[in-house]
Amino acid sequence: MSQNISVDQMINEDKHKAELEEMMRQNLELTQEIHAMTKKIKGYITFQKFMTFFYMFLIIAPLILSFMYLTPMLDKLLSNYSEMLGPINELNGGNDFKTLPPAVQKVLEKQGQK
Repeated sequence: MSQNISVDQMINEDKHKAELEEMMRQNLELTQEIHAMTKKIKGYITFQKFMTFFYMFLIIAPLILSFMYLTPMLDKLLSNYSEMLGPINELNGGNDFKTLPPAVQKVLEKQGQK
């Protein structure tokens, strides 16, 4: 009987080892699959980072260039505008608030209080 128990134990141990080996094989396959998916995700994230910088460049570069080129143009425009208004301001005595008609002064004061 003691030999039967040891044989039964050996059979159970062999079954247990076979189950463990199968579980380890499945674990290895799943780990390899997860590793492959992780590589794909890492590549996708790297591509998204590059695209983010590219889009930011597409937004910021025109803003910087427009600031560089439009500033002198606006300065010229404003200087031309002030030159055109210069003779008119001299005729009216300048843009002094007190030189405006009293009705206009009241309207402007009301607007300023709002």
